[in-house]
Amino acid sequence: MLGWRIGVGVLAVSAVAACAAPAPEKPTTPEHASCMASLPDGWRTAFDDGARTVAPAEVPLAVGPAGDVVVARDDGTVRDAALIGADGAATTVYTVADPANRDVGFAALDDKWIVVGVRHNPRGANGVLPTLVRVEVINRADHSVRTVAETSADDLRDGGATIDSVALSGDTVYWLTRDSFAGAHGTVRSFDANSGATAEVTSGSLSSLRTGAAGVLWDVADDPAVVGVPAELPAAVADAVGEQRAGVVTDGKAYAWRSDGGLTWWSADAGTVRVTGDLPGASELWVSGPLVFGSHAPTATVVDTRSGASVELPYQVAAVGGGTLAALKAPADKSAPLTPVIVRTEPLPPLTC
Repeated sequence: MLGWRIGVGVLAVSAVAACAAPAPEKPTTPEHASCMASLPDGWRTAFDDGARTVAPAEVPLAVGPAGDVVVARDDGTVRDAALIGADGAATTVYTVADPANRDVGFAALDDKWIVVGVRHNPRGANGVLPTLVRVEVINRADHSVRTVAETSADDLRDGGATIDSVALSGDTVYWLTRDSFAGAHGTVRSFDANSGATAEVTSGSLSSLRTGAAGVLWDVADDPAVVGVPAELPAAVADAVGEQRAGVVTDGKAYAWRSDGGLTWWSADAGTVRVTGDLPGASELWVSGPLVFGSHAPTATVVDTRSGASVELPYQVAAVGGGTLAALKAPADKSAPLTPVIVRTEPLPPLTC
Protein backbone atom coordinates (compact mmCIF):
# COMPACT_ATOMS: atom_id res chain seq x y z
CA MET A 1 0.00 0.00 0.00
CA LEU A 2 1.32 3.48 -0.85
CA GLY A 3 2.32 5.70 2.07
CA TRP A 4 0.43 8.84 2.96
CA ARG A 5 3.11 11.23 1.54
CA ILE A 6 1.79 14.78 1.43
CA GLY A 7 3.07 16.94 -1.42
CA VAL A 8 2.02 18.90 -4.48
CA GLY A 9 0.36 16.58 -6.97
CA VAL A 10 0.78 13.56 -4.70
CA LEU A 11 -2.17 13.78 -2.32
CA ALA A 12 -4.82 12.89 -4.90
CA VAL A 13 -2.82 9.92 -6.22
CA SER A 14 -2.21 8.62 -2.73
CA ALA A 15 -5.87 8.94 -1.81
CA VAL A 16 -6.99 6.99 -4.89
CA ALA A 17 -4.43 4.28 -4.22
CA ALA A 18 -5.55 4.02 -0.61
CA CYS A 19 -9.19 3.62 -1.60
CA ALA A 20 -8.32 0.94 -4.15
CA ALA A 21 -6.06 -1.08 -1.85
CA PRO A 22 -7.40 -4.57 -1.08
CA ALA A 23 -8.57 -5.34 2.43
CA PRO A 24 -5.96 -7.13 4.52
CA GLU A 25 -6.30 -10.89 4.47
CA LYS A 26 -7.72 -12.55 7.57
CA PRO A 27 -5.12 -14.57 9.44
CA THR A 28 -5.40 -18.27 8.71
CA THR A 29 -6.05 -20.76 11.47
CA PRO A 30 -2.95 -22.88 12.17
CA GLU A 31 -3.52 -26.53 11.26
CA HIS A 32 -1.70 -29.72 12.17
CA ALA A 33 -2.31 -33.03 10.44
CA SER A 34 -2.91 -35.75 13.00
CA CYS A 35 -0.26 -38.43 13.31
CA MET A 36 0.17 -41.42 15.58
CA ALA A 37 3.06 -41.23 18.03
CA SER A 38 4.59 -43.44 20.69
CA LEU A 39 4.04 -42.81 24.37
CA PRO A 40 7.15 -40.97 25.64
CA ASP A 41 9.09 -42.37 28.57
CA GLY A 42 8.29 -39.21 30.53
CA TRP A 43 4.60 -39.99 30.26
CA ARG A 44 5.11 -43.61 31.33
CA THR A 45 7.05 -42.47 34.37
CA ALA A 46 4.40 -39.90 35.32
CA PHE A 47 1.60 -42.46 35.07
CA ASP A 48 3.58 -45.06 37.01
CA ASP A 49 4.32 -42.51 39.73
CA GLY A 50 0.67 -41.40 39.77
CA ALA A 51 -0.75 -44.86 40.44
CA ARG A 52 -2.47 -45.00 43.83
CA THR A 53 -2.10 -48.44 45.38
CA VAL A 54 -3.48 -47.36 48.73
CA ALA A 55 -6.11 -48.97 50.90
CA PRO A 56 -9.02 -48.63 50.81
CA ALA A 57 -9.26 -48.75 47.03
CA GLU A 58 -10.27 -45.48 45.38
CA VAL A 59 -12.47 -44.72 42.38
CA PRO A 60 -11.97 -41.20 40.92
CA LEU A 61 -15.24 -39.37 40.31
CA ALA A 62 -14.43 -35.71 39.65
CA VAL A 63 -11.58 -33.20 39.40
CA GLY A 64 -11.93 -29.64 40.66
CA PRO A 65 -10.58 -26.39 39.20
CA ALA A 66 -7.56 -26.54 41.52
CA GLY A 67 -6.73 -30.11 40.49
CA ASP A 68 -8.07 -31.77 43.63
CA VAL A 69 -9.81 -35.10 43.03
CA VAL A 70 -12.91 -36.57 44.66
CA VAL A 71 -12.74 -40.35 44.99
CA ALA A 72 -15.20 -42.93 46.28
CA ARG A 73 -13.82 -45.44 48.79
CA ASP A 74 -14.96 -48.73 50.29
CA ASP A 75 -12.89 -50.59 52.89
CA GLY A 76 -15.42 -53.36 53.34
CA THR A 77 -17.06 -51.59 56.26
CA VAL A 78 -17.07 -47.84 55.60
CA ARG A 79 -18.10 -46.29 52.31
CA ASP A 80 -17.19 -42.64 51.86
CA ALA A 81 -15.88 -39.88 49.59
CA ALA A 82 -12.45 -38.33 49.99
CA LEU A 83 -10.70 -35.32 48.50
CA ILE A 84 -7.15 -35.87 47.25
CA GLY A 85 -5.07 -32.71 47.26
CA ALA A 86 -2.04 -31.73 45.22
CA ASP A 87 0.20 -33.39 47.82
CA GLY A 88 -1.58 -36.72 47.34
CA ALA A 89 -3.10 -36.75 50.82
CA ALA A 90 -6.72 -37.91 51.09
CA THR A 91 -9.22 -36.14 53.37
CA THR A 92 -12.65 -37.61 54.05
CA VAL A 93 -15.41 -35.21 52.99
CA TYR A 94 -18.51 -37.42 53.22
CA THR A 95 -19.37 -40.70 54.95
CA VAL A 96 -22.31 -42.83 53.80
CA ALA A 97 -24.82 -43.43 56.59
CA ASP A 98 -25.91 -46.92 55.45
CA PRO A 99 -22.76 -48.48 53.94
CA ALA A 100 -24.26 -51.97 53.72
CA ASN A 101 -26.75 -50.72 51.14
CA ARG A 102 -25.40 -47.44 49.80
CA ASP A 103 -22.23 -45.98 48.32
CA VAL A 104 -20.99 -42.81 46.63
CA GLY A 105 -21.51 -42.98 42.88
CA PHE A 106 -21.31 -39.36 41.71
CA ALA A 107 -19.38 -36.23 42.59
CA ALA A 108 -18.86 -32.73 41.22
CA LEU A 109 -16.96 -29.84 42.72
CA ASP A 110 -15.78 -26.28 42.30
CA ASP A 111 -13.99 -23.86 44.63
CA LYS A 112 -17.01 -23.49 46.93
CA TRP A 113 -19.05 -26.69 46.77
CA ILE A 114 -18.77 -30.46 46.56
CA VAL A 115 -21.84 -32.36 45.35
CA VAL A 116 -22.15 -36.04 46.24
CA GLY A 117 -24.59 -38.52 44.73
CA VAL A 118 -25.39 -41.48 46.98
CA ARG A 119 -26.49 -44.72 45.31
CA HIS A 120 -28.55 -47.70 46.41
CA ASN A 121 -25.93 -50.41 45.86
CA PRO A 122 -26.13 -53.24 48.42
CA ARG A 123 -22.93 -55.15 49.09
CA GLY A 124 -22.92 -58.63 47.65
CA ALA A 125 -26.19 -58.18 45.76
CA ASN A 126 -26.40 -59.70 42.30
CA GLY A 127 -28.52 -58.15 39.56
CA VAL A 128 -29.08 -54.86 41.39
CA LEU A 129 -28.53 -51.80 39.21
CA PRO A 130 -26.86 -49.05 41.30
CA THR A 131 -29.34 -46.16 41.46
CA LEU A 132 -28.96 -42.62 42.78
CA VAL A 133 -31.16 -42.13 45.84
CA ARG A 134 -29.77 -39.02 47.52
CA VAL A 135 -27.99 -35.81 46.50
CA GLU A 136 -25.94 -33.85 49.05
CA VAL A 137 -24.09 -30.55 48.75
CA ILE A 138 -21.09 -29.82 50.97
CA ASN A 139 -19.91 -26.30 51.77
CA ARG A 140 -16.12 -26.41 51.43
CA ALA A 141 -15.70 -23.46 53.79
CA ASP A 142 -17.44 -24.92 56.85
CA HIS A 143 -17.95 -28.57 55.78
CA SER A 144 -21.71 -28.36 56.38
CA VAL A 145 -23.86 -30.85 54.45
CA ARG A 146 -27.35 -30.26 53.09
CA THR A 147 -29.66 -32.68 51.34
CA VAL A 148 -30.74 -31.49 47.89
CA ALA A 149 -32.94 -34.42 46.87
CA GLU A 150 -33.81 -37.90 48.11
CA THR A 151 -35.79 -40.86 46.81
CA SER A 152 -38.43 -42.13 49.21
CA ALA A 153 -38.32 -45.72 50.45
CA ASP A 154 -41.65 -46.39 48.74
CA ASP A 155 -40.44 -45.09 45.36
CA LEU A 156 -37.24 -47.11 45.64
CA ARG A 157 -39.16 -50.27 46.46
CA ASP A 158 -41.92 -49.80 43.88
CA GLY A 159 -39.88 -48.38 40.99
CA GLY A 160 -41.38 -44.92 41.39
CA ALA A 161 -39.70 -41.52 41.05
CA THR A 162 -35.97 -42.07 40.41
CA ILE A 163 -33.03 -39.67 40.42
CA ASP A 164 -31.46 -40.00 36.97
CA SER A 165 -28.50 -37.61 37.04
CA VAL A 166 -26.98 -34.57 38.75
CA ALA A 167 -24.93 -31.52 37.72
CA LEU A 168 -23.22 -28.58 39.43
CA SER A 169 -22.98 -25.21 37.69
CA GLY A 170 -21.89 -22.13 39.57
CA ASP A 171 -23.73 -21.99 42.88
CA THR A 172 -26.57 -24.18 41.64
CA VAL A 173 -27.14 -27.93 41.83
CA TYR A 174 -29.37 -29.40 39.13
CA TRP A 175 -30.92 -32.85 39.22
CA LEU A 176 -33.19 -34.84 36.94
CA THR A 177 -35.86 -37.08 38.45
CA ARG A 178 -37.66 -39.55 36.19
CA ASP A 179 -41.33 -40.14 37.00
CA SER A 180 -40.61 -43.86 37.33
CA PHE A 181 -37.59 -46.14 37.31
CA ALA A 182 -38.36 -47.49 33.84
CA GLY A 183 -39.91 -44.32 32.41
CA ALA A 184 -38.41 -41.71 30.09
CA HIS A 185 -40.36 -38.66 31.30
CA GLY A 186 -38.74 -36.60 34.00
CA THR A 187 -38.29 -33.18 35.57
CA VAL A 188 -35.17 -31.05 35.99
CA ARG A 189 -35.03 -29.04 39.20
CA SER A 190 -32.49 -26.64 40.66
CA PHE A 191 -31.17 -25.94 44.16
CA ASP A 192 -29.49 -22.63 44.95
CA ALA A 193 -26.65 -23.62 47.28
CA ASN A 194 -26.46 -20.10 48.72
CA SER A 195 -30.13 -19.54 49.55
CA GLY A 196 -31.46 -23.09 49.61
CA ALA A 197 -34.22 -22.17 47.15
CA THR A 198 -35.47 -24.85 44.77
CA ALA A 199 -37.18 -24.39 41.41
CA GLU A 200 -38.51 -26.47 38.55
CA VAL A 201 -36.49 -25.91 35.36
CA THR A 202 -38.20 -28.08 32.73
CA SER A 203 -39.78 -31.47 32.15
CA GLY A 204 -40.09 -33.92 29.28
CA SER A 205 -38.43 -37.01 27.86
CA LEU A 206 -35.01 -36.26 29.31
CA SER A 207 -31.87 -38.09 30.45
CA SER A 208 -28.17 -37.69 31.27
CA LEU A 209 -28.06 -34.29 32.93
CA ARG A 210 -24.48 -32.97 33.00
CA THR A 211 -22.31 -29.87 32.95
CA GLY A 212 -20.41 -28.74 29.85
CA ALA A 213 -18.54 -25.65 28.73
CA ALA A 214 -21.75 -24.25 27.23
CA GLY A 215 -23.79 -24.76 30.41
CA VAL A 216 -26.00 -27.50 31.81
CA LEU A 217 -26.80 -30.16 29.20
CA TRP A 218 -29.23 -33.02 28.92
CA ASP A 219 -30.36 -35.48 26.28
CA VAL A 220 -33.86 -35.60 24.82
CA ALA A 221 -35.50 -38.27 22.71
CA ASP A 222 -34.62 -36.73 19.33
CA ASP A 223 -31.43 -34.86 20.26
CA PRO A 224 -28.52 -36.38 22.19
CA ALA A 225 -27.23 -33.08 23.56
CA VAL A 226 -29.27 -29.98 24.39
CA VAL A 227 -27.97 -26.90 26.21
CA GLY A 228 -30.75 -26.48 28.74
CA VAL A 229 -29.20 -23.81 30.99
CA PRO A 230 -26.73 -21.78 28.88
CA ALA A 231 -23.40 -20.45 30.11
CA GLU A 232 -21.38 -17.77 28.37
CA LEU A 233 -18.67 -18.92 25.97
CA PRO A 234 -15.78 -16.72 24.80
CA ALA A 235 -16.84 -14.82 21.68
CA ALA A 236 -14.29 -16.59 19.46
CA VAL A 237 -15.58 -19.99 20.56
CA ALA A 238 -19.24 -19.02 20.30
CA ASP A 239 -18.72 -17.66 16.77
CA ALA A 240 -16.87 -20.79 15.68
CA VAL A 241 -19.35 -23.37 16.95
CA GLY A 242 -22.60 -21.51 16.22
CA GLU A 243 -25.51 -23.67 17.32
CA GLN A 244 -23.25 -26.67 18.01
CA ARG A 245 -22.42 -25.46 21.50
CA ALA A 246 -23.16 -28.67 23.38
CA GLY A 247 -19.99 -30.40 22.20
CA VAL A 248 -17.57 -27.80 23.59
CA VAL A 249 -15.38 -28.84 26.53
CA THR A 250 -13.13 -26.64 28.67
CA ASP A 251 -10.73 -26.69 31.58
CA GLY A 252 -11.62 -23.09 32.34
CA LYS A 253 -8.98 -21.61 30.04
CA ALA A 254 -8.65 -23.87 26.99
CA TYR A 255 -11.63 -24.99 24.88
CA ALA A 256 -11.95 -27.85 22.41
CA TRP A 257 -14.60 -29.37 20.18
CA ARG A 258 -14.97 -31.85 17.32
CA SER A 259 -15.04 -30.35 13.83
CA ASP A 260 -15.11 -31.98 10.39
CA GLY A 261 -13.66 -35.24 11.65
CA GLY A 262 -10.87 -33.46 13.52
CA LEU A 263 -10.52 -31.19 16.51
CA THR A 264 -10.53 -27.45 17.04
CA TRP A 265 -8.82 -25.96 20.08
CA TRP A 266 -8.83 -22.39 21.38
CA SER A 267 -7.38 -20.35 24.22
CA ALA A 268 -7.19 -16.61 24.78
CA ASP A 269 -3.38 -16.74 24.77
CA ALA A 270 -2.78 -18.95 21.73
CA GLY A 271 -5.90 -18.43 19.62
CA THR A 272 -7.41 -21.15 17.43
CA VAL A 273 -5.67 -24.34 16.30
CA ARG A 274 -7.09 -27.11 14.11
CA VAL A 275 -6.02 -30.75 14.11
CA THR A 276 -7.14 -32.50 10.94
CA GLY A 277 -7.26 -36.13 9.93
CA ASP A 278 -8.87 -39.34 11.01
CA LEU A 279 -8.72 -39.12 14.79
CA PRO A 280 -9.90 -42.06 16.89
CA GLY A 281 -13.51 -41.86 17.96
CA ALA A 282 -14.33 -41.14 21.59
CA SER A 283 -17.47 -41.22 23.65
CA GLU A 284 -16.40 -38.17 25.65
CA LEU A 285 -13.80 -35.40 25.38
CA TRP A 286 -11.78 -33.54 27.99
CA VAL A 287 -9.22 -30.76 27.57
CA SER A 288 -6.26 -29.89 29.78
CA GLY A 289 -4.13 -27.06 28.43
CA PRO A 290 -2.99 -28.05 24.91
CA LEU A 291 -3.95 -31.71 25.44
CA VAL A 292 -7.32 -33.17 24.39
CA PHE A 293 -8.31 -36.54 25.83
CA GLY A 294 -10.90 -38.83 24.30
CA SER A 295 -12.21 -41.82 26.22
CA HIS A 296 -13.14 -45.13 24.63
CA ALA A 297 -13.00 -47.46 27.63
CA PRO A 298 -10.93 -49.27 28.67
CA THR A 299 -8.38 -47.07 26.88
CA ALA A 300 -8.13 -43.46 25.78
CA THR A 301 -6.55 -41.26 23.12
CA VAL A 302 -4.69 -38.02 23.78
CA VAL A 303 -4.03 -35.41 21.08
CA ASP A 304 -1.40 -32.72 21.53
CA THR A 305 -2.79 -29.71 19.66
CA ARG A 306 0.68 -28.15 19.47
CA SER A 307 1.75 -30.80 16.96
CA GLY A 308 -1.24 -32.98 16.04
CA ALA A 309 0.48 -35.99 17.59
CA SER A 310 -1.94 -38.62 18.89
CA VAL A 311 -1.16 -41.38 21.40
CA GLU A 312 -3.18 -44.33 22.67
CA LEU A 313 -3.18 -44.53 26.46
CA PRO A 314 -3.73 -47.85 28.28
CA TYR A 315 -5.95 -46.01 30.73
CA GLN A 316 -9.63 -45.18 31.07
CA VAL A 317 -10.19 -41.46 31.68
CA ALA A 318 -12.38 -40.77 34.71
CA ALA A 319 -12.18 -36.97 34.89
CA VAL A 320 -9.95 -34.05 33.90
CA GLY A 321 -9.68 -30.56 35.38
CA GLY A 322 -7.35 -28.05 36.97
CA GLY A 323 -4.32 -29.40 35.12
CA THR A 324 -4.98 -32.89 36.48
CA LEU A 325 -5.97 -36.17 34.85
CA ALA A 326 -7.71 -38.85 36.92
CA ALA A 327 -7.74 -42.23 35.21
CA LEU A 328 -8.13 -45.95 35.82
CA LYS A 329 -5.83 -48.73 34.67
CA ALA A 330 -7.05 -52.27 34.17
CA PRO A 331 -4.89 -54.85 36.00
CA ALA A 332 -3.42 -57.92 34.34
CA ASP A 333 -5.64 -59.97 36.64
CA LYS A 334 -9.13 -59.14 35.41
CA SER A 335 -10.64 -60.14 38.74
CA ALA A 336 -8.65 -57.42 40.53
CA PRO A 337 -9.99 -53.86 40.88
CA LEU A 338 -8.93 -51.05 38.57
CA THR A 339 -5.97 -48.98 39.72
CA PRO A 340 -6.60 -45.23 40.05
CA VAL A 341 -3.98 -42.94 38.53
CA ILE A 342 -3.65 -39.19 39.14
CA VAL A 343 -1.31 -37.22 36.87
CA ARG A 344 -0.54 -33.50 36.64
CA THR A 345 -0.66 -32.72 32.92
CA GLU A 346 1.39 -29.51 32.70
CA PRO A 347 4.80 -31.13 33.37
CA LEU A 348 4.22 -33.85 30.76
CA PRO A 349 6.58 -33.55 27.77
CA PRO A 350 5.00 -32.50 24.45
CA LEU A 351 3.90 -35.24 22.07
CA THR A 352 5.57 -35.30 18.66
CA CYS A 353 5.61 -37.63 15.66
